[in-house]
Amino acid sequence: QQAHRNACTRRRQAAQLNVRQVPDSTKQRVLELIRLDWSPEQISHTLKKVGQRVSHETIYQWVIEDRRNGGDLYTHLRRRQRK
Repeated sequence: QQAHRNACTRRRQAAQLNVRQVPDSTKQRVLELIRLDWSPEQISHTLKKVGQRVSHETIYQWVIEDRRNGGDLYTHLRRRQRK
């Protein structure tokens, strides 16, 4: 039980340290590219080439968050979050 408790504590602390903040300028650029109908994968790959790392999953999370707040970024995705 003690080992499990210690492992959970280490996992929680590691997750807190790994949270990476993306600069607002980068986020704004990503959102502009979404509006230009770029896919999150294209954006992620292009930014990686210039030294800015943003995961395509992070971009999808931003789009989902925008939709929950009444935004329309999801309409610029190719599948529009439909399965």
